[in-house]
Amino acid sequence: MKMFFLPPFIFFWAIKPFRRRPGRTRASARFAPKSELSRYPPAAGAPESRPHILPGCAGGAVAGRIPYPFIRNARKRRQQGRGMTRAIGFAGTVGAAALFLATWTGAAQADFTQEVRRCDFGGGHPDIRIAACTRNIESGRFTGRNLAVAFPNRGPAYKKKGQWDKAIGDYDETIRLKPDFAFALNNRGNAYYGKGHFDRALKDYDLAIRLKPDFSEAFGNRGNVYRKRGQLARAIEDYNKAIGLNPDDAKVFADRGLAYEKKGEPTQALRDYKKAHAMGFRHSLLLKKLREGGEFL
Repeated sequence: MKMFFLPPFIFFWAIKPFRRRPGRTRASARFAPKSELSRYPPAAGAPESRPHILPGCAGGAVAGRIPYPFIRNARKRRQQGRGMTRAIGFAGTVGAAALFLATWTGAAQADFTQEVRRCDFGGGHPDIRIAACTRNIESGRFTGRNLAVAFPNRGPAYKKKGQWDKAIGDYDETIRLKPDFAFALNNRGNAYYGKGHFDRALKDYDLAIRLKPDFSEAFGNRGNVYRKRGQLARAIEDYNKAIGLNPDDAKVFADRGLAYEKKGEPTQALRDYKKAHAMGFRHSLLLKKLREGGEFL
């Protein structure tokens, strides 16, 4: 939990109404006269009233008498007014401090939310994603499953930069925190595949499919391993399962086309290439295969 500290000037502003002015005692500060009403204290023998000069309406000053209770009530009202001023000042100070704290906390929460979004969705550059995920991991705000999700979000950024070992390290930490996380196993298999460690990749894909039997991406990735190892029939079988689970994955059609071409079935391969291109998949190898097949793009 983070502690918030108010600036010093807010503290001095809060106690200002309660500070005595220099050169005045507590009694004089409370009962110092501020008008003609309290200039004459009550005298012995005349508690009811005191002489006072009232301004006349047209004939100048005339003698008048103001009842002493009125003077006493004026003092009381003045003292009550000062107390109310102090209370209003203190309430205003508390309100300003609360507003400052709410604004500060809101800004901090907005920054934190932005960091989470950058870690989840990339931020446009792998370095931005790596920095955001690192700050989230080191912030101490994530534990358990939430922390297990933060690590594999950083892994694809390392993969994009070709830093396979760092990506694998993040996926290892994720799987340690959540051993049944099929997506982390699939992503670690991709990192091993990128390093050329096909046996390790195949083990991760197998486990991911065992944990999540409808994981179409893992089927397609395992098909790539079989194709690299020359097991074309098993590769095509996995591609078919992936397409059955997710018929909108254009990349799987292109990969299956490579397997058919390697198997010696160019007609079926060209059909898959054209299907992938029609679905919007663009890759330099795919375009090359289409041109070789007589397709003019």
